[in-house]
Amino acid sequence: MRTVYEPGVSQEPVRLTQYALSGGCGAKLALGELDDVLSTLACRGGAQVIVGLDTRDDAGVVRYKGNVGLVHTIDVITPLVDEPEAYGRVAAANAVSDIWAMGGVPTSAVSLLAVPEALPRSVLSPMMRAAEKLLDEAGAPLIGGHTVKDAELKLGFAVAGTVDLRKMLTNTKARPGDRLILTKRLGTGILYQALKKGLRTAAETKAVIRSMTTLNREARDVAVGAGVRAGTDVTGFGLVGHARNIARGSKVDLVLEAEALPALTGVAKYLEQGVFPGTIQANLRGYGKDLVVEEGVTEAQVRLAADPQTSGGLLLCVPRAKAAQVQKALGAWEVGGVEKASGRTGRVRLR
Repeated sequence: MRTVYEPGVSQEPVRLTQYALSGGCGAKLALGELDDVLSTLACRGGAQVIVGLDTRDDAGVVRYKGNVGLVHTIDVITPLVDEPEAYGRVAAANAVSDIWAMGGVPTSAVSLLAVPEALPRSVLSPMMRAAEKLLDEAGAPLIGGHTVKDAELKLGFAVAGTVDLRKMLTNTKARPGDRLILTKRLGTGILYQALKKGLRTAAETKAVIRSMTTLNREARDVAVGAGVRAGTDVTGFGLVGHARNIARGSKVDLVLEAEALPALTGVAKYLEQGVFPGTIQANLRGYGKDLVVEEGVTEAQVRLAADPQTSGGLLLCVPRAKAAQVQKALGAWEVGGVEKASGRTGRVRLR
């Protein structure tokens, strides 16, 4: 924990999570509410727009020239860790992930920083330096930004990149027979709630920060190299919510095996204790009929599948012949498969 010394300011350790009502991607608008808003938009763009608002994908893509597309995304999060350096790195890793989730390569970033009046300003430099360093590691140098005063602390980045349109990952290209490979463990939202209640251990904090600051670049490289063409990153809408966007976009069913879902250290314990964020319930309401929970699935398993992730892994729809190769290369988990749609638009089945 960092103690910040400023004249006239209480010399107590600064806990960044005290400057936000909810943490990380758990602060997003609920999926159902977002759908209501987006359904009112025209989603225009013309022939130059390759991926737009209509398919609810991870990032937008416009044609640049030939087979090269430009990828655009933005992601802003509130703190779900107390340490300034860790928050900076998590926010940067979370934002740049959307470029890799499209099969693209990040090229640059600009920041958006919202600062509460009461926050000691001396935490901002270490936070932003840590974010800048991670963005450099990701190949997306920080080239500008904007700051505002706000009631809550928020940090995010608009990230640009390029993609080979012939090798792009989208949520519209899943096919029956594909296997579902997940590249990171679940439970960041549950562990944030444990922190807020003063329950999270130092070991659990170390593990969740390591997960959230691990870049998805290798997952992108392996997926594109193996010919994968469908996938998404898993963030605030939970595993089910992002799987649901693939199901609807590709008009297939995504079948998740509840017993196969991997959890971060401590998550199972906290679920047993009833420790989980309210965003899980909001996510479940937002899924509506797009989620079918089959007999035998426990309440804890449902909550894990709906937990809002911050800087989560990629969920890849991998052709069956390449699934074992991709899983082994990434040390990932096979968590289900893709089947023919049981309804008109496709849905997620948790069994």
